[in-house]
Amino acid sequence: MLDDLTTLVAEIGDKLDVIMVPKVQGAEDIHYIDRILAQLEAKAGLTRPILVHAILETARGVANVEEICGASPRMQGLSLGPADPAADRRMKTTRVGGGHPGYLVREDPNPDQPEARRSTFQQDLWHYTISRMVDACAMHGIYPYYGPFGDIADVTACEDQFRNAFLLGCVGTGACTPSRSRSPTASSPPASRTSRTPAAWSRPWATAPVR
Repeated sequence: MLDDLTTLVAEIGDKLDVIMVPKVQGAEDIHYIDRILAQLEAKAGLTRPILVHAILETARGVANVEEICGASPRMQGLSLGPADPAADRRMKTTRVGGGHPGYLVREDPNPDQPEARRSTFQQDLWHYTISRMVDACAMHGIYPYYGPFGDIADVTACEDQFRNAFLLGCVGTGACTPSRSRSPTASSPPASRTSRTPAAWSRPWATAPVR
């Protein structure tokens, strides 16, 4: 990543608003990027700081989410990359960003018919993680984003998951395949603007970071 930053800031630094940093584990990762950017900006003669958007992709990153959000004034927001933390936690998801039919609640038994079949309702495996990320971002005044949904063909479930994230407080999401490119904007109304971020970042976006 150092080579990428050195090249990009020198050549197009005046055109960069935000950089996305994958696999952020703790505040130390943001401190490192902050110092590198400061030196590169000074060398390039930039007068506007480049902001940082961190991607949560490990259990350790989620555990340290509050300190990550407050690690630098450059912090613009966070995105959740659900595939890697699911593997890191040994979660039993059936698709990236989705859940599992066995993760459910069951209605209470009917006292008059205790043996009768009881309805079940699948629950969201990502509710805790998204809520914690949203709280940390709100505490530090930055933006939370959801990540990609893995089932390319199931646009309806994709939009449902994106809508759930929006209702919990996320301002947008990421998508990385053509079949999902309409889902973020279809599911999430525009976020309110703040002075922390350019206007372009106040709209839901559909993109994938280059790694």
